[in-house]
Amino acid sequence: MMSEDSCCRICCRGVYSCYWRHPSERKQKCSCCRLSVLTAMSLLTLFWMYVCLMAFNDREDVNWKAFSILKLWVNWFMVLIIISAVLTIYCTLLLVFALFQLALKEPLDLHRLHKLFLFLGVVFIALGITGISLQWKEEWHTVLLSLQV
Repeated sequence: MMSEDSCCRICCRGVYSCYWRHPSERKQKCSCCRLSVLTAMSLLTLFWMYVCLMAFNDREDVNWKAFSILKLWVNWFMVLIIISAVLTIYCTLLLVFALFQLALKEPLDLHRLHKLFLFLGVVFIALGITGISLQWKEEWHTVLLSLQV
């Protein structure tokens, strides 16, 4: 049995909720809802990463469209892939730490900064989906075909 101050328990609590010394004293009534939202966000980021990887063949179109709007030539598609990968890894690690919290019977008290980053991730993905829907509607056919294979 683990003690209350074991290294694993403190590290897991600190990374997830930023309570390094002691667990939160607040009673969590909706920890199941928060875990469900975190799971849904992780699945959403995985889906978005899949869409980005399926759009890899059209990367030059993305770069050209961004150049025509911003008048700055950068590999915007690679920037999109990197941000999407970091977001996916971040959400997946948060989900893993939440599952560790559950296993250690610690309260699921997600820190405000994590909530802010998750919200910004949802906004980023919503903007990306909107951009694909408005500019590259044929990309959705590619994604659907790849899911059938």
